[in-house]
Amino acid sequence: MIEIRDLKIDTGQGQSILSIDYLRITTRQVVGIIGASGSGKTSLLRCLAGQKPPKSGDVVIGGQSIYELPLNIRTEYCRSHMAKVGSEPNLLQYLNIEDNILVPRHFSHKKPRVNLARHLLQYFSMDGLQRNYPSSLSKGEQQRVAICRSLCLERRIVLADEPMSHLDPDMREKTLESLINICRDRSTSLIISTHDYSDLSMLDHVYQIELKELKPCR
Repeated sequence: MIEIRDLKIDTGQGQSILSIDYLRITTRQVVGIIGASGSGKTSLLRCLAGQKPPKSGDVVIGGQSIYELPLNIRTEYCRSHMAKVGSEPNLLQYLNIEDNILVPRHFSHKKPRVNLARHLLQYFSMDGLQRNYPSSLSKGEQQRVAICRSLCLERRIVLADEPMSHLDPDMREKTLESLINICRDRSTSLIISTHDYSDLSMLDHVYQIELKELKPCR
């Protein structure tokens, strides 16, 4: 579970980015954050991930106020609870697709679980591409690999920052549906940011950043 209380995020030079009075995200919930480019969506997700300390307020993950923790402990705590995926895939060009998906498990000292990596590729319509290298894939395919990589960690929270920006509308809808389904099957909370308003009907709750405030849309 995630709780946000009296949160204020700024640029670090005193300029306000976003204020949130209260937000609670429970297990299995799928929450969308919408807003124009530069509105603060990425800053909010970085704050939730423990990477951008707020000017004031509290972020509670799994009952722990993360910004009360020393930096090194906060980093490990957040990594153990969350997985992130962004708009840029950032795949390692010298590794094949399967190994790219498994890299975070290696650094988290988890068993490789090759079968899970292959299952995720199949689930996201990329069966048979595990031995390919990133340079042979389109940008949209690379984004889907990055989604698989985040899911392979099997965390209870997934933070997704415009993870399907390079997909065409049909594939974006199919990928979002697959992402939501696997998160719900795992009792994983999903927070996804976007400036595309076309696929919001699949989400449990949608919030819009407007005039530096987070407001519920539905």
